Amino acid sequence: MATSPYSSDIVLSKTDGSTNLLGLKLFRDAPNVPGGWRIDHVSPAPPRQASDSANYQQQSPDIGLVLDQDSWHRGFGASSISRFGTATESNRARARYGYSDGVLAMFRGELTLGYLTDESDILIKNGRFENLDSTSAYDMSDYTTSNATLASTATYVKNGDRGATITASADDGYIEQTINSPTLFQSKKVFAHCYLRRISGSGNATLQIIDSAGTTSATAVTETSAFTAGIASRTVDGSASSLKVRIKLSTNGDVFAIDDLAFFPEGGATWTEPQEFSDNIYAACGRTIYKWDDTNEIFNAVYYDAAYAITDLISFQGALYAARGTSANYLRSTDGTTWANPSTNSGNNRLATYFTRARNASGDWALFKNRTNKISISTDPSDTANWGSEIECGDSNRDVTNLFSANDRLYVGREDGLFEYSRSVNKFLDLQPEANLFPDDSNFKAAQGRSGAIFAGGGDQSFFRIDVGNFDGSYVWSDLSYIFKAPAYRGFGGRVTALTQDRNNLFVALADDLASESSGFPYTFPFSFAGANISRTVKLLSVRTQQEEPGSSAEDVPHTIANFDVSSVDAMGKFKGSDKMSLFVLGNLINDDSGDGNNNYEPRAFRIRMPIRNENPALNSVAEHRLSGNFYTPYINFNYPDINKSAIKLTLTGTNLDSNKTVTVYYKTDDDTDNDNIGWNTWGSDGIFSSTGQTVAGTFSSALINFDRIRFKLAFSTNEMASSPRINSLVFHAAWNPIDYRKWVAVVKLTDKRSMQLRRVRSSSVLSTDVSSLETLRKEPFVLLKDPDGSSHYVNLKYTDSMTSSRVYATRGVAPDQTRLLTLEMTEVKTS
Repeated sequence: MATSPYSSDIVLSKTDGSTNLLGLKLFRDAPNVPGGWRIDHVSPAPPRQASDSANYQQQSPDIGLVLDQDSWHRGFGASSISRFGTATESNRARARYGYSDGVLAMFRGELTLGYLTDESDILIKNGRFENLDSTSAYDMSDYTTSNATLASTATYVKNGDRGATITASADDGYIEQTINSPTLFQSKKVFAHCYLRRISGSGNATLQIIDSAGTTSATAVTETSAFTAGIASRTVDGSASSLKVRIKLSTNGDVFAIDDLAFFPEGGATWTEPQEFSDNIYAACGRTIYKWDDTNEIFNAVYYDAAYAITDLISFQGALYAARGTSANYLRSTDGTTWANPSTNSGNNRLATYFTRARNASGDWALFKNRTNKISISTDPSDTANWGSEIECGDSNRDVTNLFSANDRLYVGREDGLFEYSRSVNKFLDLQPEANLFPDDSNFKAAQGRSGAIFAGGGDQSFFRIDVGNFDGSYVWSDLSYIFKAPAYRGFGGRVTALTQDRNNLFVALADDLASESSGFPYTFPFSFAGANISRTVKLLSVRTQQEEPGSSAEDVPHTIANFDVSSVDAMGKFKGSDKMSLFVLGNLINDDSGDGNNNYEPRAFRIRMPIRNENPALNSVAEHRLSGNFYTPYINFNYPDINKSAIKLTLTGTNLDSNKTVTVYYKTDDDTDNDNIGWNTWGSDGIFSSTGQTVAGTFSSALINFDRIRFKLAFSTNEMASSPRINSLVFHAAWNPIDYRKWVAVVKLTDKRSMQLRRVRSSSVLSTDVSSLETLRKEPFVLLKDPDGSSHYVNLKYTDSMTSSRVYATRGVAPDQTRLLTLEMTEVKTS
């Protein structure tokens, strides 16, 4: 019954502790609640409800937290996994994985090592010392040695995974390479860059450029603590019959580490889109046109212009055409080696910046070119007299960024929009006039027609799918920028710089969003970062159109494939060879150590080997895949980001795992650095999973891994290309002990029975008064409870009541007597 709060068992009041004060005595003989007082606990986790087949979704969270995933093909992009239980494709929101570098997650039900990549570059074979031979060894055979030994190393590396060491067996021992077609470079300036570091000995190492008439040497390197740049340049003799790059060690017994050897001609490092012609691959970079040598994995020069950059290259009607901008004739070659002006070189018809192929107004296959904002068309460009009258496309105060075709139609990318050539009226239609509000020199520079649609980078971190209608100007624009943006991951969210495709994939080069394209200040800093080797990471992604089941809706799903430590990627192209597909990724690296601001851009070229018969490199009879790669999960917080948890175990199920083919697991927690090149912790004792089938690691009874959120890196490694380690599932178990919410149950007996004995009232309207107080407190968001031990708690209040007796003294004219049992349920409210 109610009584003074100072002599009651429990006291309720508003949160100030004084308003609406109500003291209550517990009913000791309450049924089902002995003593009238009980404490229960309420879990903060709701009951589990499976959304698909029975699995860890149905495990009670009171037992522990579990994440299981057995496929990653739903694509890149999730920055966190917030639910616990399954992360398979049945729940699309949870199925997005983090990202990968050198690991493929695009195939349903597995992770496997990615495509083998050759860092081919130009003119120098294996200048980065990263390339493998057919025996899975790092290939040093491209270099000629004299009184020196060249060996691969993973200990002394400037960039990438590997470098090399040179050991002199006599004074002036050296390694060297011979440059093909030296006559192309006669009277032209060439550059050589490399990085050297003395490991042992007392002498020096010198980078040299040697032609048949003389030698130019860089400053000798003696540094022992870090790699030092060797920089050399030479104007090749006008009658030179040979050209070499050499690294010479002065002293017998000296050992030097070497990495990142580059050799390139003067004239810039911006690439054009590669072209297939007469079963060969050609691409232009700066003032040079290169031809791919598949046997030696190198781009060799076939043309070097004395003054003009090659702005575009295209194959059309049995010839290659090279554009040279608005100041020089375009060039033509029928053999890929001999280049000459087309016939009748006069007027503006001889000038071109970009080319593309499409249908003209008559429906004939034709070549299109631009000169500033003027477009011309010809079905026979071997003679400049065959070009039609120029058609104006947009205002002359904005530049054209690209010509491309889709569905046989010509499209013109401009700084201020996208234009379509209308064959019916022989004019251009502006498909995005609002782009003029945000002009950008990258607008529509990267664009591809694919499956009845256009995919295009719009500059400023935008990427569009543009579905083409059945008549001029009929288009539906969809912004797909979101599929590339995962802000929790460093280096994603930049602009699309290059596109290419095959039958199953649209390949996308995504620039790092961390580095500025130009200085944000109107002045030059009074110091330079010598040795900084400024670079950005460019991501290679594949966008695939995927359907989960027949009849289900299709969507464009991105997958990460590889990273390239370059300053930019300008162009890409994929081509089918006799035994493999080759995806070429072409760009440049700004080397600030060169000391030559006009020629510090090193051309960079990568060839990614892709199988013909099966996209999955692990499932081909002739396997060509990387020897290492990393897969990065999103953060996992089980949707309780503020509650501390402990890692229990990690289970991987895989195939092709043994002591030489392993997956090593690392982790990061909470506020660890977002730079994924550093800061990883080894899982368990060594983190190594090396047995096929179900492998379990991670018992942390003595050294707990505590976290609010956690993510993993799976580092794949093998010493052979015969078979790739493959992971088919990941299950992560964690324990947690959230402070359960307490629930107090109190039973009190209230009555309004009166006693007239000795004409004194023992109890007066207790029930109605106290119930009124309870009603007031029940409507509060939460109230203050003082329990029988004298402790105070904030609670929300509910109660039920039941009548136990009721009598009426009709002859005395006394109001009815009632006795009620009230069951109070009070659930804890945590304010801290």
